[in-house]
Parts: sequence; C-alpha cells; structure tokens
Amino acid sequence: MLKVLIVGRTLSNILATASYHMYRAINDSLETECWFYGDGFNEEDGLNHVIPKNGRDDILELIDICKPDIIWVQWAWSSKGPDGGWRNITKTKIPKITMAGDPWSNLNAKANFAKTNCNAVILDSGLPDCPVWGNHWKDFPATLLHAGINTKVFYDMKMERPWDVGRFGAINRTYYPVRAFMHNILLRNKRTVSSLMPERGHPPVDSVHGYARALNSCKMVICTGEMYQVTGTRIDLFTHKYIETMACKSLCIGPFPVDAPELHFEDGVNTVKVELTGFMGKIRYYLDHKEERLAIAKAGYDTIQKWHTIERRASKFVELCNLIINNEKLPPVMS
Repeated sequence: MLKVLIVGRTLSNILATASYHMYRAINDSLETECWFYGDGFNEEDGLNHVIPKNGRDDILELIDICKPDIIWVQWAWSSKGPDGGWRNITKTKIPKITMAGDPWSNLNAKANFAKTNCNAVILDSGLPDCPVWGNHWKDFPATLLHAGINTKVFYDMKMERPWDVGRFGAINRTYYPVRAFMHNILLRNKRTVSSLMPERGHPPVDSVHGYARALNSCKMVICTGEMYQVTGTRIDLFTHKYIETMACKSLCIGPFPVDAPELHFEDGVNTVKVELTGFMGKIRYYLDHKEERLAIAKAGYDTIQKWHTIERRASKFVELCNLIINNEKLPPVMS
C-alpha cells in the first residue's frame, strides 16, 4: 500500500476544484494510506488521517509522524517564498510531487516551486501546442493526470431542471474572455433562454454539494477553459466543469479542449461542440429537441462512469507515484 503525505490547502468547503477531486480519490482508494496536513483539512470531511495544524509547517516533523513513501505538496496562491512556507522541504530524500493547473496564471511561480522543491509535476491539462505552458516543463519530469469525478457528489439527482442553461465560474475578461463573451450573449437573450449564473444573485453556490445541485438544475451547461498565448492564439483547455456537468447528466456544451480525444469527447455523441459564433442557435436547437439533448447527456454521463471516476484516477495516481519513487520515466504529457 502506498503511503502518501498531502500538505497544502483545500477548497473543498467552497467550490469543487481539481485538487478536491484528487484528495477524495486517493483518500478513498484501497491502494493508498493518506495523511493530510494544512488549512481546511479535517476528519469531519471524511479524510482518513489528519495531522493537527501546529503552525510550524515542518516537513521533517510530519515525516516522523506518518513515514510516507511520497509527499504531495500543493502550491498555494499565497506562496511564502520559494519553499511555499514549508520548512525543511528540501532536507528529505523522500520523493515529492506537486500538481499544476490553471496555466493562464502564475506560470513562473508554479514552475519555480516545482523545480526547487519537487521531483516531478503532475499537470491536469495537456497542451502540446502551447509554448507558454509547455516550455516551463521541458527539462523537468512532468506527466498528465486529468481531474476525476466523485460520483457520490456529482450525479443525476433526478430533480426538475428549471434553467435552460447554466454558466458557472469567474467572469474575467483577461483570463476568461470566451466565457465572458458567452456570458454577455446569454444576458442579451435572457427573455427567451433562462440562464443560471450565480453572479446575478441566483441561488448561491457556496459548497461542493450546492454546486452539484446547481448543475442538476440546468438542462445544459456552457463549459469553457481558454487561454491566449503571447502570439494571441487561443488554446481551449480542459477544466473539470466539463466532466462535472456530464456526471450530473446535464448536456455539456462549449468549445472543445485541445485534449478532447484523450478525454473521449465526441461532438453530438456525448458532448456538443460550439464556437463563439452561432452558439445560441445550438442552445435553442437542443432546447427544442429534448430527446436528442437527453440522449447526448446520457451518453456523457456514461462516459464519466467509464473513463473519469475518481477510482480510476486514484489507480493512475498510484501508478505514477510508483514510477517517481523508483526513478522511472513518466508517461509524456500528451500521447
């Protein structure tokens, strides 16, 4: 059994994040014994072993408590210098990993943290054509593991779906111009297409379970995850909103991420691909053609059960960790 020490922060009490899914996956796996230390981790959330926070954040002290095989160190937005505030992080030979996502922000800080303190990085987006992201990991062990879904949280609640379309996530024209554009188009069409958008004072989405319920209240959900390179070329990224939507049996609609084939996304089969022009026409089409919408949403749900559960991710995580522990070559970020 792989013993993992996870140090960092958790957002599980606010909104679903890629880290939340992975915490749950490896905590619940029969292949791992997980120990947690950091702000927000508590046994009331169902985590198996939580080390009380003592303010010293000393990696060597934590190692003495749980004797891990590998350490997952989460990079924090409020980084406290090159070591992230983790005392003695470089004074152990136990392998350390970090996970990196959101390639539209803090690229240098994430890369420097990984290269200074860790043996490898696990990315949640594969971007073979994105130099802005990919160049940071050229000479450093990096591999890919998409977020998985906790199907005990994200599932078809078999409730009424009063909203035609859901649009979730921050509206920031710098980081998310596509999402902001679609948001504005939905606002212009609010008289004919009802849209659930939390920023407009709709029911609050302040917990993972509340978020899952909000997804279940929508017939379809617009999913985006774009970034722009220095050349101005747009790259569409995978974000976990795609698979969260599919897990709740809402129709997933949006620009396809660059790694759609690896995610088993098929336009018109289990998801619906749209571009900036004409996407309202597709929304209206699937509102008018209920049976088609439900069939694609059902196929999306089935895709999650087959390819994207946290149990599947946990097994892959263990496989990657064993490669790192044994100093073996990691699978490439993209096949």
